[in-house]
Amino acid sequence: MQDGRLTSARLTERFLQRVEAYDRSGPRLNAVLEVNPGGLGEASPIRSLRDLIRFNETRPREMLRFGQVLLLAAQATSGLGTATYRLSRAEDIRISRTEGVDQVMARERLDALVFPGWTGAAIGAKAGYPSVIVPAGYTAEGAPIGLTLLGRAWSEPTLLRLANAFECATRHRRQPASVAPDPAAPHAGASL
Repeated sequence: MQDGRLTSARLTERFLQRVEAYDRSGPRLNAVLEVNPGGLGEASPIRSLRDLIRFNETRPREMLRFGQVLLLAAQATSGLGTATYRLSRAEDIRISRTEGVDQVMARERLDALVFPGWTGAAIGAKAGYPSVIVPAGYTAEGAPIGLTLLGRAWSEPTLLRLANAFECATRHRRQPASVAPDPAAPHAGASL
């Protein structure tokens, strides 16, 4: 995207094409796309990190619930081309992929790693690997608790099957009290 050959709109279009292809040959994912049907239109004007920050600032109620400290910090850096970034990124990949996820999953012959909450998502993000978070219950105060399933590169179909099986078996997902029920939405825990 940085070199201008791939826009956020084109990236979104490619993602939608990939989901459509997956729908034809595997579990149905269309319910996921209904979460933000206007996503393609909203994505097109965002061409840079600065654009994303401005987009968020114009929608503080929806987009700034958790702030954007990391986006602002990233904007303040010298960019992806610096030697510091390249060395740091190479170290992230070595630790998270080669000496981390790949090694453990091969040695233990695993399809996925499971982490409490969202902690595993950060490991996956550094490796460039997919993860999915599923509802795993609630605290005594009613706050949701999740599990992160982390897979190797290109393991999205396996992760989605595992996540769906977990949700169907546990039925921990509940509609948040702050969200009006959607009469068209499938039953919670229903198969994709």
